[in-house]
Amino acid sequence: MGEVFLARPLRREGVQDDRLLVIKTLLPHLADDEQTLTMFLDEARLAARLNHGNVCQIYELGDDDGTWFIAMEYVRGVDCAQLM
Repeated sequence: MGEVFLARPLRREGVQDDRLLVIKTLLPHLADDEQTLTMFLDEARLAARLNHGNVCQIYELGDDDGTWFIAMEYVRGVDCAQLM
């Protein structure tokens, strides 16, 4: 459905931000499918409304030159495969 990247925010006005973010993107060919795009946007909107220590915070949702993305909090830990 998409790709996930680990990223750092850009420096702004000389202020360094050492946080790590996760950028989740929707593959471009899937963005053309209205149902898939709606599910991606719904996921971001629902997650952004949740405020709980066990739910990643959503920082931004957008479209950059045709690529939809969700910028979210990075939480260190093991993935589900490692956990199982």
